[in-house]
Amino acid sequence: MISALRRKLEQGNDPIVEAKLGKLCLSQGDLSLATSLLEDAARQLPNLSLVWMNLGEVREKQGRLVDAMDCYKRANVVDGSLAGPFLRMGELELRNSGKAAASGNFSQAIEHWQRIKPVTAAHNSRLYVDDWQRIDDLLPTTLVWYTTPCEASRAWRGLSQLYPQTPEYAARSQTCESLPSPHTFVSPSEGFKP
Repeated sequence: MISALRRKLEQGNDPIVEAKLGKLCLSQGDLSLATSLLEDAARQLPNLSLVWMNLGEVREKQGRLVDAMDCYKRANVVDGSLAGPFLRMGELELRNSGKAAASGNFSQAIEHWQRIKPVTAAHNSRLYVDDWQRIDDLLPTTLVWYTTPCEASRAWRGLSQLYPQTPEYAARSQTCESLPSPHTFVSPSEGFKP
């Protein structure tokens, strides 16, 4: 994947390709290249919230927490419907002992996730009760299946650190881990079994 994106960049400037490659470099720990690619993508397309989210993650890994917070705030301004920037800002505030700000951001993250309508509901249905899907079809479905509850778990975990006297927060911090695996074999005639 990385080599294919690099070849595309050799053919000409493309900020979307830079953003994708920057995210992959971030996930592989190449912060120098990720920084360069994501900064260039953000300069060319400043209204892409996920570029700012990824650049914020780079800044966090570099220990530049003020810059990371700025990136998350920009992502939030660009697209206020996203829950991710609230989660990241809450985690940074929690590190800095900003209890009220952290609590507000975690609560906003959870509220935004609860409003998400699963755009892949039909795919999930096909995953469990219809024809078998190719692996290329399964991967995005599986990622959507886990990403939202797993990130929501992080927000609940943050709230449980702030308010250990509220057992509901701790109980909900395991949302992701309690999901049934979408990889277990279920025949199309049996349908979904939790």
